[in-house]
Amino acid sequence: MKNVVNSQVHILIVEDSATQAYRLRHLLLQHFGKVTIAGDGCEALPMIQADPPTLIVSDVLMPQMDGYELTRRVKADPKTAQIPVILITRLVEPSDVVRGLECGASGFLTKPYEENHLLSRIQFILANLDLRRNAKPEHPETGVEIFIGGQKYFVASEREQILDFLL
Repeated sequence: MKNVVNSQVHILIVEDSATQAYRLRHLLLQHFGKVTIAGDGCEALPMIQADPPTLIVSDVLMPQMDGYELTRRVKADPKTAQIPVILITRLVEPSDVVRGLECGASGFLTKPYEENHLLSRIQFILANLDLRRNAKPEHPETGVEIFIGGQKYFVASEREQILDFLL
């Protein structure tokens, strides 16, 4: 991936490990204009309200407020509901993926992640962000049943979000 900085993009990293947060910040600054860090969901929420980022990259397992709850709160607020959230975690059970879908996340990556995979995922989400904001669904989606790991789940998310997430 070439190093062309998109100065219009602001990414918020929510990560309780300072080492991982600064490593990720260094990577993202090579491609995006503004990258800020919060130590957990409780620290991130006021930052999101004060200066809404274009995209959030969040760890799942954090003290105080985990990535699932942070995503739920971001998606529940009409002012921030359109902000995509990518969850990054060591969790790999099918139920972890379903929880990510249920809270409204736009993507789910497992640690350790390939840097190019993360960058391409962010580029994909950003490329589709404007299309989704401007599109008016002809048929509002109420959710979909999915089968993961031999179990049936009902996820109350838009089909496009589910498809993006699973891709």
